[in-house]
Amino acid sequence: MAWAQNIKLTAVADSMSRDRFMKIKQCLHFSDKSKQPKKGDSNYDKLYKIRALLNILKENFNKLPQEEHQSVDEQIIAFKGRSTFKQYNPAKPHKWGFKMFTRAGTSGMVFDFTLYVGEGTCPSYGLGLSSDVVLYLAQNLSKHKNYKLYFDNWFTSVSLLIALKEMGIFATGTVRKNRISSCQLVSDAELKKQGRGSFAVKCETNYNLVCLKWYDNKPVQVMSSCTDHRLVGVCKRWCPKEKVYIDVPRPAIIESYNKDMGGVDLADMLMELYKINHRSRKWYIRVFYWCLGTSVINAWLLYRKHLRLLEPKKKIYANNTISTGNC
Repeated sequence: MAWAQNIKLTAVADSMSRDRFMKIKQCLHFSDKSKQPKKGDSNYDKLYKIRALLNILKENFNKLPQEEHQSVDEQIIAFKGRSTFKQYNPAKPHKWGFKMFTRAGTSGMVFDFTLYVGEGTCPSYGLGLSSDVVLYLAQNLSKHKNYKLYFDNWFTSVSLLIALKEMGIFATGTVRKNRISSCQLVSDAELKKQGRGSFAVKCETNYNLVCLKWYDNKPVQVMSSCTDHRLVGVCKRWCPKEKVYIDVPRPAIIESYNKDMGGVDLADMLMELYKINHRSRKWYIRVFYWCLGTSVINAWLLYRKHLRLLEPKKKIYANNTISTGNC
């Protein structure tokens, strides 16, 4: 479309011809294919075609100033072509694609990542894939510096929180019932009788872990190694019966989780605003587009952060700055 006569984009069309652009895209490679280890070789790498680029990005992302509150979650790189590690998840907006496990700050800045390829996704720490991914992504965080990680119930386990705490990293996450079978909390029916805002809590004294069940519209279970369960605030909830907003008690663990868990989702949202949506049958090209988009988002967030420090009185927008005042 950039080279079409009726909607020509001169910034692109005057820089290079369409055929040259397509030729560059066709010949784009990130490693020497002739040197790729064969399958069965001890050095065989499923991501060999893109590994060099991924390593460069991981190294540079980890040099960024780390935020205190960070989350670990998955992103989906849309792809419908042929690949041995393509995933299908009907609950996602992009049902077919690659699963990228990402560690990001509350600002949406990505600090580390690893692409799911089945066996060999990350080093084994003996806790299972979900917990091993978190430990692998947390290995570059400085120990005993008050960093706090947040993740959902696919990752959370008692052994993971203990392992992170031994590394000097605090954590909070929703947890599945079958992973805390030894911790019997009040039943869902009992909490429902007590009404919205009711909660039950139990503490593990050796590692100071808290397991809490809170009832809102439905019960949710959370484990934490960093937030005091005795702190209880208030949140606004709509009451369909009375047709008004009411105050509902909410433990500080739930509040901090809701506030700081969405870093990866924010990075996803920012990338979707200006998504690189070129089609390709080559799986590593789709991963390359994700790398390019993430790099642009990180660069913009870093620029905005520095601009706030230099000129705190200016409003910052996506592509320019406007002084405060009427506009």
